[in-house]
Amino acid sequence: MRDLLIKLSMIFISGVILWLWEIRTPFIQIEYKATFLKDFGTSLISTGFTFVIIYLFAPVINLIASPLIKESLIAIWILSLPVWIRVIIAYLLSDLSSYLLHRAMHRNQFLWLAHHWHHSIKSLWWLAGQKISLTSSFLFQFAFIWFPLLYIPPEVMIFVFLHNTVNSHWTHLNIKRKPWMRVMEWVYCTPSLHSLHHYQAQGKNLGVMFTFFDRIFGTYVDPDTVDRNQEQFGLGDEPVTLKTILGI
Repeated sequence: MRDLLIKLSMIFISGVILWLWEIRTPFIQIEYKATFLKDFGTSLISTGFTFVIIYLFAPVINLIASPLIKESLIAIWILSLPVWIRVIIAYLLSDLSSYLLHRAMHRNQFLWLAHHWHHSIKSLWWLAGQKISLTSSFLFQFAFIWFPLLYIPPEVMIFVFLHNTVNSHWTHLNIKRKPWMRVMEWVYCTPSLHSLHHYQAQGKNLGVMFTFFDRIFGTYVDPDTVDRNQEQFGLGDEPVTLKTILGI
């Protein structure tokens, strides 16, 4: 229970801090009072999904990262590297896994059902980005298997969880694009970059953290080349049902 409360605090404290930035320099004007309760409710549902999946997924991770597998990996030179290098490798492999899964969700009609609810967002801001279906929460957990496989210590995973949380808030922020963001986008995703993903639902700018894989696999779109006024945001007025929320 204590760990759960700590993680919930991380989610909302980090979100509120970024929200203060968002309010000062919004990209578009949002009636936060009208959208807060609705998005707060859906974020609680999604957060509940995430924590249930994390605890149910633990036995799966233990099975995959069983002593037999770990012993076979010990012989690989990568496990002899310092922890900080293994953390970087785990991040890259995790982001590649997330990219491939995210791309598959936009290419496969059945996997799209898992991702559909996230694209029902009416306007981007930090809390709206928490809208993730049960099935999507489950599938994206597989991208994090690299951390236990590479023997990343539990105390480091707290920071990984915090960074992942802040990154989700960050990429969905409603803020104006700054010149320094153009430099940042050579490596890391920004709100402007990710917002195009919600305008172009056919599957562009699919990276969760880094921009490497969008550039490598041809799904990168430069925000400077897109007129958002000519693009449709989200899924329009499609109804949200229980099956949408579950992602089935």
